[in-house]
Formats: sequence, structure tokens, C-alpha cells
Amino acid sequence: MQGTTHAVSGFAGGLWVATWSRMAVDPWNELVSGTSLPGLHVLSDRDALLFAAVAAGWAIASDLDTPRSKATRVWGRLSATLTWPLRKVVKHRKQTHYLVLSSLAMAGLVLLAGMYPLAAALVVAWVTGLALTGLDDVLPGDTSHPGTNLTLSAIAGALAYHFSWYPWWMPLAAAVGVAVHIIGDSLTTAKAPRIGGGRWGLGLFSNGTRGESIVFVLLCGAIGYWFVYSIGAAASPLRQLFVS
Repeated sequence: MQGTTHAVSGFAGGLWVATWSRMAVDPWNELVSGTSLPGLHVLSDRDALLFAAVAAGWAIASDLDTPRSKATRVWGRLSATLTWPLRKVVKHRKQTHYLVLSSLAMAGLVLLAGMYPLAAALVVAWVTGLALTGLDDVLPGDTSHPGTNLTLSAIAGALAYHFSWYPWWMPLAAAVGVAVHIIGDSLTTAKAPRIGGGRWGLGLFSNGTRGESIVFVLLCGAIGYWFVYSIGAAASPLRQLFVS
């Protein structure tokens, strides 16, 4: 899949994971209400959007193993140089594309970074750059320009450091983004790799073909559906058109 489709799929996946989690969390919190058992966090609509944006960024991170990807070029030569050692160690669509292992590894790294304020700020800056680059085709302006992207990413990282912003769900969003990326690749003719060798997937279409365009439209429709049914007061007039 192309970078934009990966990012949009990560955004859609993030929205649905955040929404579906409420179906399990809300009943649990009602069950333990008034007891000594702990309640669980519930993502608000605002947090669900942030979760989705972060997942969108991580959804292109697996392609750091190729020099021509959006992820590698996010900050121009700077990011290409910083990620060069990774590309010397791994092959494209190999180690960074193992569904379970890659998702857990990314979540673990993001969790570890959260233990150190400076590392956490750098992660926020990095995923901001990834999200702005991945979603560039659907965002206003040229957010994929290396200079613009680096400036916005640095601002995000500085604010995260100043306000100690590193939500508990960051590792989960990383895992979701990476998993969605690999599942997306499994739909293409190149498929996704197995750890023991060989590949798995449906092989429905090639990159950049009409099949991918159809997937892109369906993902946008899923995101639109979420906005109509989940945003709340801002979307209530739209919701009434569908439920009345």
C-alpha cells in the first residue's frame, strides 16, 4: 500500500479501537462501581481523535526500512540519515513487517521512551512528523515539506516536554498503527512476511491500483461514519439525518 492509504487506515483503525474499547470498559466500570476493584480509563471523543492521529503516524513507520518511503523522508535528509542504520540491518517488508512481533516491539519501545521525559518528547515529535507526512494528501497545506514538518514536529515535542504530555495509550496506538499497516500490506499482491519464511495475505491488488483506491474510499467512509455517530453535540444534527 502507498503511504497515504496506510496513514488513513491507521487513523480509521485508531478511531474504531478507541470506540470499541468503550463497549468493554463501560460495563466493567459499572460492575466495579462501589467496590474496591479499579475502574478503567475511557477515551473521550477528543482523546479518540488524538489516538487515531497517533496511530496514523505509526501506520507508516514500518516502511522506515525503505529509503523512498514517506516515513524515511519525513524530515528530509535528517530523517533519512537517522534511519540509515535500520535499513542496513533489515530488509524491506521483512523484520519490520512481522504482524505480532513488530507491533509488540514498537509498543515496547514507545512504552520504554515514556519513562524518560526527553525520549518521550522525541517520540511525540517523531510521530507528529509521521502523521503530518502520512496524511499530507488529505490535510490542508504542504505538511510533508521537510522544513514545515520539522518545525511543527519540534513544536509538538517541545510542548509535550513542557507539559509532560505522554498519555498512557501511546504504546497501544503504536501497536495499532503498525498492525494496521501490516494487515494492509497483506491485502496487496506482495503480501506480508511470516517469521519462519513465506508470506501470508489475500493478494487482492497491487500498490497504487484501482483496488487500493477502493480501499481508500471505504476507509474514508468508515471515518465519516465515526464522526456522524460518535462526536456528540457537534455531530448531532448530522446524526439526526440518519436516525430519524
